[in-house]
Amino acid sequence: MSNAWLITKPAVMAMMATYLLSMAAIVGQAQWWVILFGGMCVIWRAAMLIGKASLLKTTWRTGLTLTVIVLLAATAKQMGLLNAMVNLLLLGYGLKFIELNKQRDAMVLPLVGLLCVCVMFIYNSDISSAMIGLCLLILNLSVLVAVFAPSLRLTKQLTLSLKIIGLSIPLTAVLFVVMPQLAPLWQMPSAKNATTGLADSMSPGDIARLGQDDTLAFSVTFDDRPPSPEQLYWRALVMEDFDGRRWQQSELTRVEQRLQQANYRQSNPINATDGISYQVIAKASNQSWLFGMAKPTSSDDGVIETADFNLLSSKPLVSSKAYNVTSYPSLMANAELSSLQQQINLMVPSGTNPKTKQWVSKLRGQYSNQALIDYVLRYFNQNSYSYTLTPPLLGRKSVDDFLFTTQQGFCAHYASAFALIMRYAGIPSRVVAGYLGGEWNSDVGYLNVYQYDAHAWNEVWLAGRGWVRVDPTASVAPERVEQGLVQSLDNQQDFLSDSALSLAKYRKVAWLNALRIKLANAQYYWSRWLLGYDKNKQNQLLSLILGQLTPMKLVLFTISCLLLVSGWLLFAGGFRFKRLTLQQKVDRQYMEVVNACIKQGVTRQTHHTPSQYQQLIVDSHPHLSDEVADVTMRFNKMRFVRQRVITQQDYAAFVRVCRRLLNKI
Repeated sequence: MSNAWLITKPAVMAMMATYLLSMAAIVGQAQWWVILFGGMCVIWRAAMLIGKASLLKTTWRTGLTLTVIVLLAATAKQMGLLNAMVNLLLLGYGLKFIELNKQRDAMVLPLVGLLCVCVMFIYNSDISSAMIGLCLLILNLSVLVAVFAPSLRLTKQLTLSLKIIGLSIPLTAVLFVVMPQLAPLWQMPSAKNATTGLADSMSPGDIARLGQDDTLAFSVTFDDRPPSPEQLYWRALVMEDFDGRRWQQSELTRVEQRLQQANYRQSNPINATDGISYQVIAKASNQSWLFGMAKPTSSDDGVIETADFNLLSSKPLVSSKAYNVTSYPSLMANAELSSLQQQINLMVPSGTNPKTKQWVSKLRGQYSNQALIDYVLRYFNQNSYSYTLTPPLLGRKSVDDFLFTTQQGFCAHYASAFALIMRYAGIPSRVVAGYLGGEWNSDVGYLNVYQYDAHAWNEVWLAGRGWVRVDPTASVAPERVEQGLVQSLDNQQDFLSDSALSLAKYRKVAWLNALRIKLANAQYYWSRWLLGYDKNKQNQLLSLILGQLTPMKLVLFTISCLLLVSGWLLFAGGFRFKRLTLQQKVDRQYMEVVNACIKQGVTRQTHHTPSQYQQLIVDSHPHLSDEVADVTMRFNKMRFVRQRVITQQDYAAFVRVCRRLLNKI
C-alpha cells in the first residue's frame, strides 16, 4: 500500500467485517456465486494484510469485473430487477476490496456499506434487523472516521460515531413524524413460494413441519375483550382441489383472486352489530393472503375481501403490514352455493382411495348429513387415532393409509381425510388453511400467533346453514383448540426439536420464558408504533398535537420542528451566541474607520500602529487631521492604557467622534 495512505490495518479489518455482516443481513437476496465471489475478494484482501498476496494487476481486475457482469446479466431476468440491482451492489462492494489501494477507495467502502443497510430494510424491518442495522451503521461510521482521522484511538473513533448517530436522532424523529407516508417508488418482486409460513398447497406433512417453526406469523390487538379460544380460527386460504394426496386452491379461485387484485376496489361496509373488531400486523411472507376470523371484512387500502371469505392483499407481503378487520361469524350462514361451486367441492380423484370410498358408501345410507358428520367425528374420537408432530409417511393412497393403517397424524391428516369422506358422501366440503389460537399477553393486551400455530380444518356446506366449520382434530386432541399446540403436545419431546436455541422450547424455565415474553413485547411495540405508522396514524398523531389539520398548520409545524433541530445541532456543535464586550465593540468601530480610509486609498500594513496610521491619513488627507487625531487618541487611551476600564460613556463618545470622521470622509 502507498505510504501516503494512513488508514490502519484494524480499519481494513473492520471494513471486511462490515462487508461480511452486510452480506449476512441480505443473504436471502444474494445469489450463491455472488456470496462465493465476495468471500474470495475478502480472503484476498486478508492475505494482502499479512503479506501473503499483492494487489492484482489492472488487467486481472478488469477481467474479473467483466466476468461477474456477464454472469449477472445472464441471471438477472430470473431474479427480477430489484434483486439484480442488489446483487450488483454486493458485487461492486466485494470487488472494491481487491483494488483497495487509495484513500478514496477506503471512503467508498463504508458509503456502500451504508447503502446496504438501506437495502436490508427494504426486505426486513423487524426489531432484530434494526439492531443489525444499528451495528452496521456504527461500524461504517467508525471506518469513515478512521479514514479521515487515522491517528485517533479506536475508542475515540467509536465514541465519535455514536455522537454522530446521537445528533441525528432528533432530525430522524422529526422527519418520521411529519414526512408524508408515501407508497414505495419501486415494485417488489413476488416469490413463487412462501418464504415462511403457509404455502398455496398442502399435503399431509406440510403443516406438521410448520409445527417446528417458532417464527412470528402475525400479532392481533382487539378493540374489546378477546374472543374465546374456540373462536380463534384465523383463515388464510381455502383449498378445494384434491389430487389424492395434495390439496390446493381451485383454478376458479385463483382466477377470481387475480382479477380482484388487478381490479382492486374497497368493499362496501356491512350493516351488522355482532362484529369483532381488531387490528392485525402480518409479517412478511412473499404471499398475498392475509388473516382474519370468519367472516372477515376490512375497509383498509390494499385489503381485498375474497368470495371464499378470506382476506387478500393487493400486493405480496414483502414487509410487515398492519390492517384493521371486523369479523361477522354469523354471516357465514348467509353463504350461497352456486352449481359450479358445488361441483368443485364435490370433486374426488378417481381410483386413489378405494377403501375410504367403500367405507363411506356403507355409512351413507344409514345417516343424514349432520348425523354422518357427527359419526365421523365420534369415529376419530373413539378409535385409536392420535395427534402427533411426527406422523409416519403415507403412500400414494394417503387417506386410505391414514384412516386404516397408521391412524397417526397432524391437523392436515384429519382435515384431508374428513374432506374426502364428506365428498364421497355427497356433502360439499373443503379444507381451510390458517392458524388456530395464539399466545395471549394479558399484561400488554395482544395476541401473538406463531408458525407452529398453523392449522387446517374443514368447512361443509349444509342447506340453510351455509358453510359450517368442522374441526376433526378437535375430536382427537380437544386440548389443541382449548389450550394451544404447546399444551396439546405437553407430554411429547418433539416440539421444536430442530430449534435448540428457540426460547419457546424452554418456556417451562421461568427466567427464559420471562425473557422470551419481554422480547415479544419489544417486537410488538416496534411493529405497532413504528412499522405500523401509516398515513392514518400520522394524521391521528398530528391532530392530537395541532388540533384540526390545515396545510398552513402543517407547514408551520414542520418549519418549527426543523428550526428546533437546527438549533440543537448548532448548540451541540459548540455554537453559542455571545454578547460583545465593550473592548470588542471599540475594536469593531475602529476597524470600520480603517476600512473607510482604505477605500480612500490609505492602506494600512499589519505593522502599523494606530498613531503611525494616523500620520498616513493626515499626509494623504490633511483636512481630516483633527477628526483622525481625536479618534486615534481615544482609541489608544481605551485600548493601551493599563488598568483602565472602558465605560459605556467612553464607548459612546468614541462612537460619536468616529461618526463625525466617517461623515467627513
